[in-house]
Amino acid sequence: MAFMSRSKLILGVVFLLGLLVLCTAGYFFLSRQIIQYRQTQFLLGTVVRIDICAARQDQKKVLEGFDRAWERVRIIDARLTAYAANNDVAKINASYPHSVKVNSEVANIIRVAKDYCQKTKGAFDITIAPLMDLWKTAQAQQRWPSEDLVSIVQTAVGCDNVDVVGGDYIKLLHSQTKIDLSGIGQGYAADEAARILRQQGLKDFLVDMGGEIVAQGHNAAGRLWRVGIKDPNKPRELIRVITLSGQAVSTSGNYEKYYEISGKKYSHVINPVSGYPQEEITSVTVVAQNATQADALSTAICVLGYEKGLQLLSLLAPDAGVLIAEKDIAGHLKFYQNHAFEAIAINSP
Repeated sequence: MAFMSRSKLILGVVFLLGLLVLCTAGYFFLSRQIIQYRQTQFLLGTVVRIDICAARQDQKKVLEGFDRAWERVRIIDARLTAYAANNDVAKINASYPHSVKVNSEVANIIRVAKDYCQKTKGAFDITIAPLMDLWKTAQAQQRWPSEDLVSIVQTAVGCDNVDVVGGDYIKLLHSQTKIDLSGIGQGYAADEAARILRQQGLKDFLVDMGGEIVAQGHNAAGRLWRVGIKDPNKPRELIRVITLSGQAVSTSGNYEKYYEISGKKYSHVINPVSGYPQEEITSVTVVAQNATQADALSTAICVLGYEKGLQLLSLLAPDAGVLIAEKDIAGHLKFYQNHAFEAIAINSP
């Protein structure tokens, strides 16, 4: 009887030890399980989404990463928005003929924007604001602007009308010149959010700044991030899906935003050189090393068109991928993509 009791006791101890090992292993498995965390906020005039993939035990680090990234994006939003009454952009736009001191970050973004303006021969231009205002007025009045009026407004457009002087001082050289940093601000904010997340030790994440996307590492399934590109004719459907990691993607086009005058829709992408909405290109998607570059180049290619756009890309970012959707006279879409884009595209959406 004593022998049986001791045997049962030994078996019981073995069972408990086995159970302890199983529980510990189960806890370890659950703690190492990769989870995709997501937060969204409305900033920079759009819905911003950040996804972070990490183990359960890293939740504190993930939440700190979210907090730091959102804090950085909110600062950029306050500095770059064109709708604030007292930020640096507003001060610049009200400063003519005087120079105005701005935050060093704003001055640096303007330097970068001027560089892209010069390299794209004006296809990308942060002084497009007067022409945008002209076409907004045309839509409100439902009247096509005259050629003379377009020509007059165009004199205020051009990156040479903005000068960075004495470090962080900005001077406008035309009384009607206004700047708008939205064409590069979202891409820049996406890059900065990604930089903060890396700084926090996070390796797997996706930042979506209203279409300007930076992807790093892998998703929760351990695969490269997948990004869908909308069909310009059917925005609820996808024309391509690409895999992305350590890269950024930006899409510019006229299928979601446009001016409507006398029942006809016109692209919201204005050609700074001609002064009129561009008509041929429906959308341009650029995959590049950073979102600032992708943002600026997608806009420039949208303005330049297929042939000149590809020439520009081969000069400024030969390793970048591009997908261009062009509409013919009958309204049918033609797609053009380079080898760099083909390498990351999935055959079926």
